[in-house]
Amino acid sequence: MLRELIGLVRDIAARIATIARAADEWRQDRKSSKALAQIMAHPQADPLLTADEAAAYTKQHVKTILSDAREGLLATVRRSDGGPVRVRLSDLNRYVDQHHRQATGEKSKSIDDINWNV
Repeated sequence: MLRELIGLVRDIAARIATIARAADEWRQDRKSSKALAQIMAHPQADPLLTADEAAAYTKQHVKTILSDAREGLLATVRRSDGGPVRVRLSDLNRYVDQHHRQATGEKSKSIDDINWNV
């Protein structure tokens, strides 16, 4: 009887810990979304985003962002040797546009493709 009770208490404690971790992740996502919204409110700025912010912006996993940066598909900046990876918003927009064109099969438009008689 006592062993069953101890087992139940451990199970409940594990479930509470899982719920607490999920709540922390939700709070982190909420904070990064608010910060990203503030950055996007100033379109003339070309801010440096963290890898986490870049992942939130592109709706990709942070590992995908870092992997593409290592492969040279995404331009990045480091302020110091071994420092965290930062991505300029303009570079991130080019990266997203390039992946969209590859996925849809669109060609990138050159200045010659623009219809100036509109």
